[in-house]
Amino acid sequence: MVAKFFQNWLSILAGGSLSIVAGAGCSSIGPSTVRRDRLDYACALSDSWKEQLLLNIVKTRYGDSPSFLEVVSVVSGYTVEMGLGAAGQYSPASLRGDTFVGGAVSGKYTDRPTISYAPMAGEKFARGLMSPVPLDAVWSAIIGGVPADFLLGLTLQSMGARRNLGLYAGGVQSMEPGFVRTLQLLRALQEADAFESEIIQRYNGLDIRVRFPSLGSSAKGVLEQVAELKTLLDIPAETNDVRLTDARTVESGSVPIRTRSLMQILSTLGAGVQIPPEQADTGGVVKVDANELPIGFRVYSGKDKPKQPFLAVPYDGHWYWIERQDLSSKKTLTALTLLLNFLEGDAGKSAPILTIPTN
Repeated sequence: MVAKFFQNWLSILAGGSLSIVAGAGCSSIGPSTVRRDRLDYACALSDSWKEQLLLNIVKTRYGDSPSFLEVVSVVSGYTVEMGLGAAGQYSPASLRGDTFVGGAVSGKYTDRPTISYAPMAGEKFARGLMSPVPLDAVWSAIIGGVPADFLLGLTLQSMGARRNLGLYAGGVQSMEPGFVRTLQLLRALQEADAFESEIIQRYNGLDIRVRFPSLGSSAKGVLEQVAELKTLLDIPAETNDVRLTDARTVESGSVPIRTRSLMQILSTLGAGVQIPPEQADTGGVVKVDANELPIGFRVYSGKDKPKQPFLAVPYDGHWYWIERQDLSSKKTLTALTLLLNFLEGDAGKSAPILTIPTN
């Protein structure tokens, strides 16, 4: 009786073991990890890139050089191991010994991510960092609907005779009177759909044309704004087809535009970094007049890390952050992240690759 029970119990345990092994062999943990890993890694990479960008903006205020570290690859490996064992002993009544039966179940789960980094360096990187942002890329974004005043205020060094605020090598270039008004008029005309833009590929480069409405083809208010804009940009009143160019010497009816380099953008935005009071007079920070701060970008500082910032980075014993409610600063950082895509890296580099082997 006891022997039969013992045999039946072992049969049940062995059958259960086979069922678990068979079930494990017919299923995969790979598909279930895709949704979680794709979102988690995407958010982590995005947040770390924005933090790196904010840190470099802060460093420029202190005269420190920016540096970038690129995520080359992300490999996350999962291992699931299961084991099931059974043991027992049967001793008839006529023999000395114990009758017993036992079982054991074991499992192991391993998550072992491997992330590879590479410093962004070399001639192409330095050239991309110091070269002006392509004018056609900026204007293409405006054609696509990006607010003209926001994007041009971030990327332009000058438009016509009107210079933007700039912080270069510790020196401040003051904003020319009328520059902000020029951007405001472009934004108003953009919202009113009052001008057409076209980027034409020619044998000697790109030709960017802007066409304004002629007299009587638009509302009176729009025509007044166009007239004011032409005055600010020194465009003849009768000219409605305007060429935008990055040339120093231009012909009548053309507007010279100089874009900033990414390094200039970082340095200028660095003027919006709030300096801790104890460091203000130490001589180790670029001085900026309170009236010459960049429009729409503020970075706060303090000894302690804030509780719920949008972004926060440590530097030289202090914390620097962007407030979660500061939509303007958040938009500026997002636009700068996209502009960095135009910065040339080393040849052959590709976007981060996420590979998940599952066992």
